[in-house]
This record gives sequence, structure tokens and C-alpha cells, in this order.
Amino acid sequence: MAKSLVLLSFLIASSIALNSNAATNYNAVKKEVNSSREKINSYKKKIRSIEEKLQIKNEDYLQAMKSRQDLDYKIFEIEKNLNQSLYELEDDKTKVKKAIRHVALSYLENSTHEDLLKNQLLLKSLKKEKKEIQSKIEYCTKLKKKVFDLRTRLTETAKVERELYSVLRNLENEKNSTVKVFLTEKENHEKLKNEYGELKKSYLAKQRAKKERARRKAAKAKKGSKSSAATLAANFAIPLKKYISAENGSKGITYTVKSGEGVYATKEGTIEYVGSLANVGNVIMVAHGGNVRSIYLGDFAASVKKGQKVKLGSTLAKTRFSIKKGNLSKVYFEVRKKNTAQNTAQLINDKIKL
Repeated sequence: MAKSLVLLSFLIASSIALNSNAATNYNAVKKEVNSSREKINSYKKKIRSIEEKLQIKNEDYLQAMKSRQDLDYKIFEIEKNLNQSLYELEDDKTKVKKAIRHVALSYLENSTHEDLLKNQLLLKSLKKEKKEIQSKIEYCTKLKKKVFDLRTRLTETAKVERELYSVLRNLENEKNSTVKVFLTEKENHEKLKNEYGELKKSYLAKQRAKKERARRKAAKAKKGSKSSAATLAANFAIPLKKYISAENGSKGITYTVKSGEGVYATKEGTIEYVGSLANVGNVIMVAHGGNVRSIYLGDFAASVKKGQKVKLGSTLAKTRFSIKKGNLSKVYFEVRKKNTAQNTAQLINDKIKL
């Protein structure tokens, strides 16, 4: 794309035939393409920034949730043990009270000095035990009051957890909305590129017309010879039923399509080659006879094999998801005769339907 921009800028600067309106439209679209590219890069940076924040806040949230769960469990265990202890101490206290009452009554009934002495000692021991039990009850009661402080901490920890969860949801919503705008802008960028290509095509039309006139003069000088473009002009259909944009080069055409779209045979022929090329993608070559071949390159999965016969409209492949380009795929289509690339855009007949 960068090379195309440089070439088109050079041609506009050097051509005196290009009118001022065309130049104005070209510059305006060029600015829109650059502006769209800047927006896309900005959205990418924003998405990465949000994802980094999400990772940090998610770790904070998980830590807060763990702290809240640990504290909640600790409070539960403390209260359970304290309640059990208080229940047992109150039961012991009741039993001691009954024992003291029983000893006190027995003290009045006993008459011998030895019996009285025993009851006094027993009564003293029971009162001491009662006092110890009461002391333990008071200690447990104080501990229960301290549990209240733990519950205050639990409330604060739960609040932090809720706040972090709210932050995570807001970040997720922000990310989703940014991704949505990013995808929309990316599709708009492809449309702008297509418009840009059409302006380039319009400009180069005059240059092609001059070459065509020269070609016709040369053709007349050769008896019986025919132009490859003239012979093939009405014989090829568009290789795709749906596409976002098409960029015409001096040889082939580059289509931008969504993943999952079919790639079709533009003319009857035989599959001559199915394979792949480094840094290019997969390749399908169809021989049509008379040293004429159609070539498909790009992000697609072939569904045909070498030697297979195909008709006009036969499915050759389906475009697939690209890690670099996301939901968009590139398909390059070119027609060759005697292994020489032709101006494929001139060989496409829009009236031929797949």
C-alpha cells in the first residue's frame, strides 16, 4: 500500500493531464486513509492499555476475594468455638451452683464436727471452682466483643472486593466498546483504500488508453496476431461473490474479504497446482488451455486437488481467519498467458455471473 501511495503521488505530480478536481479528491481521500490508519493504531494502543489494567485489577480482585473468604472463615470458627465454650461453661456453672446448694443444706443437717469440717472444705472448693468458671465466662464474653472488630474488617474487605469487581466490569465494558469501534474503523479503512484505488484507476485510465492505441497500431502491423487482452477480455468472472474492497494493480487484483467466504473458478479449466509460498500464502493455479492460466494467492483453505476438472463458478477454496489481519482476508487474482502476467482488471467481465 505504501508503494502504491508513493507511485500515485509521483504520477500526479508529473502528469499535466490530471485536472484540479481529481487532484483535490485524491488528496482528500489520502488524508482520510492516513487519518483512519492513525485511529486504528490509537484503538490498538487503547485496547492493550485496558487489557494491562484488567490484568492488574483482576489480580487485586482475586486477592481481595481470598482475604474476605479467609477472614469470614476465621470469624465463623472463632464464634463457633466461643459459643460452644460458653455453653459448656454455663452448664458447668449450673452444676456447681446445684452442688453448692446441696452442700449448704447438708451442712445444716450434719452435727458432728468432722462432718462440718468436710462440708466447709467442699463448699470452699466449689465456690473457688464457680469463681474460675465465671472468670472463663467473662473472658469468652470479652473475646466475643473482639469478634465484632473482625466483622468490621470483614465489611471493609467485602467493600473493597465489590469496588474492584465494579472496576473490572467497567474496564470490560470499555474494552468491548473500543473493540467494536476498532472493527468498524478497520472496515471503514478498507473501504477508503478501495476508493483510493478507484481514484488511482481513474488516473491511470488515460495512460492505459495511450498504450492501448499504441498496441492497436502494433497489432495491425502483425497480420493474424491478436491481443491477449482482447482475446481474453470477456472470458473471466470475478472470483468472489462477496468482498469488501478490490485494489487493481498493473497485473493482478487484490480483494479484501471476510473470513469464511468462497473463492470460485472464473472459467472452466483443470487444477494445475495446489500449494503454498512463503510470505504469500496458499496458491491455486487453474489451466484454461492455450497457455492461459488463472492464479489465486492468499489467506484461504483449498478444497480442490491437482488434476481436478472445474467449471465456471466451482468452489476452489474458502477464506480463513488470519492472526495478523483478524476477521479480514486477502485474495490476489491474476491471469497469465505464456507465463506472462496480463492486466487482469481488463479481462474481467462483470456480466459473467458465478
